[in-house]
Amino acid sequence: MPLNLTEEQIIQLAPDAASVKAGKGLAVPGKWVLLACSERAVWGHCQGSGKNPYQTAIDLNDIAFKCSCPSRKFPCKHGLGLLLLFASKADLFEKAEEPEWVTAWLAKREEKAGKKEQKARNEKPVDAAAQTKRQEKRHQNILNGIEDLETWMKDLVRNGLVNVPTICSRTWPVGW
Repeated sequence: MPLNLTEEQIIQLAPDAASVKAGKGLAVPGKWVLLACSERAVWGHCQGSGKNPYQTAIDLNDIAFKCSCPSRKFPCKHGLGLLLLFASKADLFEKAEEPEWVTAWLAKREEKAGKKEQKARNEKPVDAAAQTKRQEKRHQNILNGIEDLETWMKDLVRNGLVNVPTICSRTWPVGW
């Protein structure tokens, strides 16, 4: 099951250059204690500095990453490394049943997508008449504001600009 993403496209998913460099360093089989795939996902275990390896998974249908590492970058270096390795050497990945943690993650993603799609279908259609009324009201408010500004500017000119500091100190807050 070859992936149709090039290395350049995968690199575009990275949050920064440091993640790209680290991800490329992890795109070698020796860094992974488990490499497996199904029709809809790729997953692996990458031995990090801790006792337990990091569990990394990638949704192949709608490229998304999940990793148990504490990184705040998204995707993390493990996800990038796994995807780079899969794109270049898919034959190293054993075809297998998805483990429960991958199945649960994918199910949650599908459920969210379904809810989002349902919400989009249930949204009320735009009421064109109400929208036109709101735009007219907004336009009238702008015209009223311009009229008030013109009146204020005419008053300033009529009373003289010399009186502005006195007028401003009475009407505007201190510090303006």
